[in-house]
Amino acid sequence: MDTNHPILVIGTSQMCPHCVNMRGDGWPSESQRVSIPGGHKWNVDFFKSVLTAGKNDGIQRVEIFAIHYYQRASNPQNLIEFSIFSLTKTGKLLVRNFKQSPRGEGIMHASYEEPEIIDAKTEAKVIGDALKPEWKYNPDIDFEKYKRSWLPVDSIGQFSSYFPFFMYFSSTIWWANILQGSPLYCYIPGIKLVHQANDHTKYIIDRSTDPNPEFKDPIKVVEELLVIPDVLYYPPDHGQIYMRIQET
Repeated sequence: MDTNHPILVIGTSQMCPHCVNMRGDGWPSESQRVSIPGGHKWNVDFFKSVLTAGKNDGIQRVEIFAIHYYQRASNPQNLIEFSIFSLTKTGKLLVRNFKQSPRGEGIMHASYEEPEIIDAKTEAKVIGDALKPEWKYNPDIDFEKYKRSWLPVDSIGQFSSYFPFFMYFSSTIWWANILQGSPLYCYIPGIKLVHQANDHTKYIIDRSTDPNPEFKDPIKVVEELLVIPDVLYYPPDHGQIYMRIQET
């Protein structure tokens, strides 16, 4: 994976019925309903397609974080669970999940690796659901500190106005925000966002010929971002104050 690559963040909320139907318990499953833009569901095929930018060749080109809130994303404390999706050296899907401990201290963690099931009749390999991962408790890791080592939690919420959301970031800008506090910049198809230091996000809605461009197929979006990644970087007018312009 290139040093600077796209990051997809999928945001859901426990208070959003559509989110609950889409992600289930957060683990990839063939039993999930089709509820992701582009006609996809929360399963192994979808995440592997995004990670490989639609090539399905076992080579990871994109990072994926799924972040789950209790309710509004504007409050970082509401972020109660997050998952990191990646590919193993053999090209299998690996999901690492972390969440708040009900004990109030420490962290709960579990991991899932794509299973391989052999069809008894054809002897062909097929994708299936693994046994539900076992959650483990670690009292020595603070969940709040740990999530901040992976996620720019104070900045993401400023870009969110609805659930579920699909946001795209430059990995360089993402990690610069976490490590150095640099401004975060987010790309949502059809929407232009400008982060204001010490202020809330100002944005304008760009004209688009596609209906509901913010709900564009994530696989197609990352394919485009690898070819033309410019929309992931700060625009020349970054930092200027905008007002929202409704399209007439």
